[in-house]
Amino acid sequence: MEMMYRGYPQQSRPGGWSDRRRIQTEYEYIRGLYPLELRKWQRVIEEEFDQNDGPGSMIYDEWPDRERLYRMRSRIMRNAEEQGHRSDEDAVLVMILHEMLRRRMMNNLPVTG
Repeated sequence: MEMMYRGYPQQSRPGGWSDRRRIQTEYEYIRGLYPLELRKWQRVIEEEFDQNDGPGSMIYDEWPDRERLYRMRSRIMRNAEEQGHRSDEDAVLVMILHEMLRRRMMNNLPVTG
């Protein structure tokens, strides 16, 4: 599903979007621009993160451990290959890092109305 580009209201205007909503909308738009095969990988990656997201998760470690990230990549690749996705270890690792960064940023934003 591709989204059309849209302008965003200024944050200072009454009724403007919160940072959290604006960032999420922009993220979804950019993710919609991924090539089709990478969008399929993104779903698999998000499922892995959803299962491992929560208090004490390595996702939020100050300095995430490289070996744990590589193990996560291996699990994701096994799951995705079972679903028939072509593998590209470097692309998957970059997408893992991107998803981790997105979740860390979203969880550090203040919740505003």
